[in-house]
Amino acid sequence: MRGKSTEFDTSLREIAIADLAQFQIMIPTDTVKLRTPQNLLGFSTSNRIYSDRGWVYRKRRIIGQVQGLRIKSIVSDPSPFKISPRLSNGIPTSFEISAQQPLPAAIAAKALFLYQYEQEPGFHYALFQDIKPRFVRIYPFQSPLALVGLVEQFLIDEENFIRQRQLQLKNVDFYRKQFNL
Repeated sequence: MRGKSTEFDTSLREIAIADLAQFQIMIPTDTVKLRTPQNLLGFSTSNRIYSDRGWVYRKRRIIGQVQGLRIKSIVSDPSPFKISPRLSNGIPTSFEISAQQPLPAAIAAKALFLYQYEQEPGFHYALFQDIKPRFVRIYPFQSPLALVGLVEQFLIDEENFIRQRQLQLKNVDFYRKQFNL
C-alpha cells in the first residue's frame, strides 16, 4: 500500500463516486461477465469489479489518492448466497489515503490513524476503516483530467436526489393525512 505511484487502472470503463460527508472518493469500476453460471438457473451474470485505487476529492480539487480499497459484503459470512461486495450507500468501506499535504482537519478526524514515513517526508497517510458512503453514483470514465468536472456533476446529482426524496416524503405525508392512512 505504500508508495507514490500514480498509475491507475484505466482499462476500467466507469468511475464510482461515493460521498463520505467530508470528502468524496472516486474509484474506477466496470462490470465483467462471468463465464460460468453462478446461480441455480444457469444464467450468466455480470459482476461489478472495483480498482483498489482511486482519488480523494474535497472542495473543488483532488487532494490525494485512495489505496487498498476494501468493501464489506452486504450479507453475513454464513449466507448461502454469493453476493459480491458493492460500493453502495451504507456499505462499510476501508481504505488508505496518501496525500502530499497534511489532510484537512475534517478528514483527519474521520481517520483511524494518521502517519508519515521518515524516508518520504512529503507524503502523509491516513487509514480509514468502516466508513459508510451516504450517496454513490457510477459514471462513464473519460479520463483522469475530467474527474473534477465529473465529481461536480455528482454533487449536483446528489443535491437533486435529496430534493426529490424530500418532495416524495412530503407527498406521502400529504396523502396519509388526506386519506387518514
